[in-house]
This record gives sequence, C-alpha cells and structure tokens, in this order.
Amino acid sequence: MVVGVLSEMLTNTATNLKVTKQTEQASAESCRDMMGSKRAEANQTQNNLMVQNDRLSDGDIATVQMQRDVEETKVALVQAVYVHRIKHAILLRELRVSQREEVGDVDVVGGRLRQLSSDVVSGVAAVGLPGPSALLVPASASGQPWSVHFFSGNPGRSKTGRLSLFVTSLQMTGLTSGVSPAVVELLLAESAAGGLMSPLSSDLAAWLGVDADELLAVTSGPSAEQRAFCSRRVRWLACGREVRGRKRSTRLNAKSHQVLQRYTQRGTVLLDSAEDAGQLVSAEGVDGLGPVDPGANLRSSNPWLVSYAERKKRPQVELMLQLVRELFLCTADGQQQPQEVIDVGGGRGDLALALAWTFPELQVTLWELHAPSVEQGRTRAAELGLKNISFRCSSATSLGQELQASSRRPLLVALHACGGLSDLVLDSCKNLDLPFCICPCCYASLPELRPAELCPAEDFAVLARLAESDELAGETAEVAACAINSLRMQNLTSSGTTNNNDNNNTNTTTTTPWNIRVYKFPKTWSSRNFVLWGHQLTNNTSNNNSNNDNNNDNNNDNN
Repeated sequence: MVVGVLSEMLTNTATNLKVTKQTEQASAESCRDMMGSKRAEANQTQNNLMVQNDRLSDGDIATVQMQRDVEETKVALVQAVYVHRIKHAILLRELRVSQREEVGDVDVVGGRLRQLSSDVVSGVAAVGLPGPSALLVPASASGQPWSVHFFSGNPGRSKTGRLSLFVTSLQMTGLTSGVSPAVVELLLAESAAGGLMSPLSSDLAAWLGVDADELLAVTSGPSAEQRAFCSRRVRWLACGREVRGRKRSTRLNAKSHQVLQRYTQRGTVLLDSAEDAGQLVSAEGVDGLGPVDPGANLRSSNPWLVSYAERKKRPQVELMLQLVRELFLCTADGQQQPQEVIDVGGGRGDLALALAWTFPELQVTLWELHAPSVEQGRTRAAELGLKNISFRCSSATSLGQELQASSRRPLLVALHACGGLSDLVLDSCKNLDLPFCICPCCYASLPELRPAELCPAEDFAVLARLAESDELAGETAEVAACAINSLRMQNLTSSGTTNNNDNNNTNTTTTTPWNIRVYKFPKTWSSRNFVLWGHQLTNNTSNNNSNNDNNNDNNNDNN
C-alpha cells in the first residue's frame, strides 16, 4: 500500500514538472516569436532605408544611418527586456527614442540595465543626470506596472556591438495602479529616514494624492496606522476611492452621539465666536512672499506640489505672519515683547523662513524632529543669507524643559501641529505665560503628549475621531474640533488645582487672565482650518477690562 502511494506521488510530481516545463517553453517561444517579428520589422525598415539611400544626398546619409541604428537598438532592447520579464519581472511599458543634435547620439535603454534590476524593484531613487534617458515601468510578477522611473546614462555599444544606454542614475517619478501596499510602505519608510531619498517626501505626497502635512503625520505615527494608510491610498490609486465596494455615508453610533451631545454646547460657542481669517490675507496672494515663498522652498518641480504651495501653503503662511504681527501690537502696551519666535514642528521651514525674513529684528528658531527637513531648511536659509534664524533637531518635549530651565520667554508658533503636539505647546505657554499662535492638526495623533486633565480619555478619543472625519453631515466635525480646542483653552486659563469642598460641593479654581481668540480660515486652504491665538494680559490691562465691565454693568442697571 505504501509503495502504491509513493508511486502515485511520483507520478503527480512528474506530471507537474512536465506542465511547468511546457509553460516555460511556451513563454520562451512567445518571446522568440515577438523578437523575430521585431527583427523582421527592423530588416524591412533597413531595406526601405537602403532603397532610399540611392535618392539621398550626402548630407542625409548620417540621418539614415542613425535611423537604422535606432531600429537595431529596438530589437536589442526587446531581447533584453523580455529576458528581464522572465527572470526579474521587469516590463518595459514606454520607450522614448529621440535624436540629438550630435550625429550618432541616440537615447536608448539596454546594456547594463540587468545590473540595476534589484535597485529598480527596491524603489531606490537618485537625482537624474542630464543626458540620454528613457522611461521604464517596473512590474510585479503578474506583469502589472507599479512605478515609473527615469533613467539617465551614457550611450555606447555593448560587447555585441549594439547601441545601448549605460545607466548611471535613475529616479522614481510616479506610482501607478496596481502598486503593492508593501511598496508604498517601503517608500514611506524611506521618506521618513531621509538620506538619498530626502526629496521623496514631497513627491510621495503628490503621487498618493495627499497633503505633505498629512504624510508627515503618518510617518510619525505607529506602524499599524502606516500600514492602514498605505492600503487605503493603494486602493485610491486603483479605483479612485479608499473604501471597498459602495461608498456609504458615515453614521454616528450611540456612544458617539452621547459624547457629542455632552460637548456640543462648548463646541458650538467656540465655533460661533471664531473670527474669519480669510479677510486678513489677499485671495490670490498677489506676488507671494518673494524669496521666502513656500513655492521657492520646494526641491521638486512637480506641478501638483507647486500648485499646492501657491493655493494652500502660501495663504496659511501669510495668515500666520499677520497674526504674529497682531500679537506684537497687542503686547506693545506695558508688556515685555518677545525677542524670539520658536516655530515648533516647523518641518522644512516654510513659516520660520518667512518669519525671519519679515521680522529681521527677531531671532527665529525652527524646532523640528525630522533631520532631513531641518537640513533642507538650514540649506535654504544659507542660500537666502538669513542670519537671524537657527535650527534645532530635537523633540518637542525637550523644548519645554529647556525653556523652564532658562529665562527665555519666546513667542511659540506652530502651523499644523499634529495632535498632542498642540497640547504640549499650549502647556508650555500655560506654565511660562508665553504668547502663542497655533494651528492644530490631526487631533487623534500623539495622544501620549496630551495632558490627562483635559478630559476623560474615552471622550477625547471619540471627539478626535469625529473631528478627523470629513464625511459627517453638517458641522459635526467642526463642532467636535471646536469642543477639543475649547477644552484646550479652558485648561490654558486654569492655573492651579481645583479644590473641592465636601460640605457645599463647590469648586474653586484660580484663573490667569488671558486674551484669547480663535480664527477660522477657508477650507480651500486646509481642512484643519482653526488657529488658536493668545497672550497673557498685564495687571493694568486686566484691571482696565474689569473696570470697563463694571461700568457696563452699572450702566445696564441704571437703564
């Protein structure tokens, strides 16, 4: 019986090997047929050119020879590419063959391309050098392309005498439908690590159709959120939406309803009191910000990134400059004005560079954890010749400790401070009485930086999830975001510990007088469109405000 089973297993194995061999032979025959047809086309073209040679002048002979070499190169290219398709799953989708001014200099691909196949699959990119080039689309094992690369190198002839491009550099230029989430996750890791691919961050955001700020928030989040983000954006590349099947409207569950009702009044009051910030900035940005315009800080000429910088980033930076100027005007009466501005989480320095350029009398410090972004900002500042700006590559938690141990009292600004980073900045302002101008972002991110006394963790998780949803009906997301910001402002103005009296159940809280405003700018700039602005009031200002309030109350009583 055992012999029979073994015999049957050997028979099945032999059958499978035979089928595999037949499949390989069929694939090889298909490749040979295609290469044969290409060779026949090249021969026919060569014959046509030879017939035409009798009617050509001497000046046209070089052009004819070039065309003949191009046809020969196409045949060699097909051979090389189909070998790659069998061995390395590399598929040529588009080849651009062009003639240059110099005779015999032809843009082709081939030759030593095989040596770069592993680099292509891993997604390593380098800055493209000027010279002959072609467009190559690597593919998965199924033959579906997932990314587009731009190759550069030197033309020459291989050992067999065929024209070839000996590649010296390659650069990834885009992603296509069919890309694996694992590939996007790899590129996300390369974007966070920087190094050779430091310009990849802005390009990857454009390829995935997201804001650069959102991409930066994802790279700083946990690995589980990064994997989920990669899966959603791959699905978006494939079918234009992040969700499977039919898109359904978002609905609130019972718990979300309860939490939202608990904080609705708080959020609605703040939303109604928010000042329109769109009027503070010109609609078109006029001439922009000159040499410190966000578009001038790009390391890529990607049209999508240029448009993003002009339509979204520029007006936000202009608004922050206006609000910083307003802070200095409000603190000019009897208060010591800050001599330093710290841009917390400032990335590559779009806001910090604009502050240093606009306020040359101030010392500006960019405080950022991502080292490649800091280096890009430092390089740009050197190009502009700015002497009043410095750069610190460090975590935001060390900022509060450093300020606590020193006598520095700067103005803290943050444009799109992710989640708990906004709370960390406000906590420093509360402890040290510092003025601030903060645009919160990504309410659910970095929960470990959020103060525990803000509100119960379960309630905050629900509010953050609602604030991050762009698919809720009406103003639900805005109300949730304003509820969180209202809790932040309450925590800021509350100094000291609340004392509970068990006899009469009354609470006593010591408060510090603050002048606080909330601004709201158009969603066309960003969906995270609230700015928290404030400074501590002096005793004189506080007394004047109290006297004015008392006079108003007396007048109302008399009336």
